[in-house]
Amino acid sequence: MEHQMEYKFSSVVDPSTYETHGLCDGIPLRCHHQPELEEIEAFRCQEDWRRWVGPLGFYKGGLGPRWNFIAITVPECRPDRLAILGYANELAFLHDGEQEMLVIPLGTVTDTGIIIDITDIVPIGDAHNDDLKATFEQLARTGDVQAATSGKRAIQARIAREMLALHKEQATVTMRSWAKFAELGSGRHHDTHFRTEAEYIQNRMFDIGTMYWYGVVTFGMAISIPDEEVEIAHELANVAYLNLGLTNDLYSYQKEHETAMSLGQDFVVNLIWVLMEEHGITEAEAKDLCRAKIKQTILDFRHIVRETNARADLSGETKRYLEGLLYSLSGNLVWSIDCPRYHTWSSYNTQQLDWMKNGIPGEDGKPSGCGYASGQHSSSKHAERTDNLASGVPSPPASDEAPPDVSEDCRSSMKPDHSGLVNIFAAKGIKDLAALNIRGDPSIRLTNGHGQPNGFHPDDQKTDVEPGLDTQIIQAPCDYLHSLPSKNVREKAIEAINIWLQVPPEKLASIKLITQLLHNASLMLDDLEDGSPLRRGHPATHSIFGAGQTVNAANYQILRALQEVQALGGAEDVAIYAGELERLYVGQSLDLHWTSNLICPSIEQYLEMIEYKTGGLFRLFGRLMIAHSTTSIDLDVAALWNSLGRYYQARDDYQNLVSPVYEEQKGYCEDLDEGKYSLPLIHLLQTTAHEPLVRNLLTQRRVHGASNASHKQTLLALMEESGSLAFTADFLAELRGKVEAELAKLEGWTGLRNDPLRGLLRMLVV
Repeated sequence: MEHQMEYKFSSVVDPSTYETHGLCDGIPLRCHHQPELEEIEAFRCQEDWRRWVGPLGFYKGGLGPRWNFIAITVPECRPDRLAILGYANELAFLHDGEQEMLVIPLGTVTDTGIIIDITDIVPIGDAHNDDLKATFEQLARTGDVQAATSGKRAIQARIAREMLALHKEQATVTMRSWAKFAELGSGRHHDTHFRTEAEYIQNRMFDIGTMYWYGVVTFGMAISIPDEEVEIAHELANVAYLNLGLTNDLYSYQKEHETAMSLGQDFVVNLIWVLMEEHGITEAEAKDLCRAKIKQTILDFRHIVRETNARADLSGETKRYLEGLLYSLSGNLVWSIDCPRYHTWSSYNTQQLDWMKNGIPGEDGKPSGCGYASGQHSSSKHAERTDNLASGVPSPPASDEAPPDVSEDCRSSMKPDHSGLVNIFAAKGIKDLAALNIRGDPSIRLTNGHGQPNGFHPDDQKTDVEPGLDTQIIQAPCDYLHSLPSKNVREKAIEAINIWLQVPPEKLASIKLITQLLHNASLMLDDLEDGSPLRRGHPATHSIFGAGQTVNAANYQILRALQEVQALGGAEDVAIYAGELERLYVGQSLDLHWTSNLICPSIEQYLEMIEYKTGGLFRLFGRLMIAHSTTSIDLDVAALWNSLGRYYQARDDYQNLVSPVYEEQKGYCEDLDEGKYSLPLIHLLQTTAHEPLVRNLLTQRRVHGASNASHKQTLLALMEESGSLAFTADFLAELRGKVEAELAKLEGWTGLRNDPLRGLLRMLVV
């Protein structure tokens, strides 16, 4: 049996919402329930590094627009340990990326006033790792570090103290593992020219990755492997670590190649380069060979886990460790595919960018002042420096503060926040939840199950409301909704077509915000009007804040979107906004009318309604982007968005009835509860000999306000019998073909292949 663990802290992610490139068959993606704990502490680590070590330059860490690294690679991490592991893992990324961070202009001033000299522009050397090793060994022995005058040592001490306070024995094991990691690898081979695959794998993958990740997984999952089983556990896990290394090399190759070339190296410390040299093959062939090896390691490790779980001579702790590694493999792959660390085309989401610039929110709701652009730590002699976020090279804040001592004051000032909903709202200055009129489940937390907000934060933009009026009440329903998991389809689509249109960054940010404001407003109104109890696996907004407050908040988002449209600067923008918003309302009115009056539309009428309702936002941002494009290409994306809107809604109709993940997130066959005429139901009514039975079942739903389980099972069985589900699946394939044809037409017209848009379509495959 492959799976034996009890899963308490994570949920399986809908496989249709992420991409694996076919490299992780049989291992689902799980995501931690509270990924924001990692996110906040990762930013705190970056802030501490800027203050106590130096600038970050081009650094990209463990966060991503959808997924945070630890949240999906150790999804069963105990919540009380996720924050400090997020901080520690960010330090590991910072240490690994230090070579890239040092490729910065000479004369740059660090936060501590140090001028970067030519002697600082060096690869990571053994001295760095020896110091890292010595510090972790000292921490493992004593729980403290003497003479913590360096910023790095102070950061390490903060990590050790937090971990030792949680569990001394497990933290000590992790400290020793990390010391071994620093001894064996952690950058020691960045200047080694490996000639063969066997040499590379032995020195670069097993020895380097095993001890670090062993410490992360065992501490995060509170695993204590018996001493006599440690070596066995390492041996059994070797294949998993090979997979992690192969995956890293496949997706980080471009970044590592650019870094190596910028340092004047004539080789890259990456398996892709080694395979090219050893076998005399092209980069594409080397990557295909690497993919084949990744697939084989997945099969091999799944087999190892099954066999280990059947063994009676090994402890449950060893078995938990190996099963936890299964999800490290799927999580590492999914994160690697679209993380900003490896891909220049990938960007952080809007809230993350705001925190990077201004610092994470403090208890008073104001930025902490430790971000790129914050003035909280700037001295007058460096006050003239400014950020250049558009170029990706922000100037860090200047600071005259010395590296911190490892005192109790320092420790308490950096204490992480673990308290879920209350503190997330508190971070926005909302201290009294009762004032928000939250009426539902008191355990509801303001978090995002995919590790990222939905593309904007409601406080990102100023409004014209008088300073004396408090907007936090009217924002609260939207704050709650935007915290829930999301596929971010629209934001991804915006970024994808910008490859063709090249909208200026500030205009693009406004268009993203407009789209997100309208999308969230429509979701709040849709759920209320349809009587939906759930949204993305959580209580719908109106079930918490009430109908009146939800309607008011939704209308407020529409008003804010209009203000953003006006700020774009053109009369044409307002006309586009008004026209598409009108279509959206008309489309929704048809949907509601058909449902309320038991009127079954034709399939063609239904598809026209979708173009108005679901396709509206796609057309809106497409037309706004064309209006502000800086290219000379005369591009018409209307046909693409109409086809994509049809596909997206028909896919939702189908998944609502057949997907276990949809059932978990929205309830069993929720569309049948709402009584809405989805594509399978329309086909059923038009083709079945049981039309009177179906209509009576729908009538009873209207009488009782919902369909009971037996009625829904009957309707589902009739859809199966009449071929309605099969028809919908075939229709989806046809719609997908139309979307791909429109995409190919636009690629031919522009002469630019759009891989991000193709990736988005793959993400939506049923």
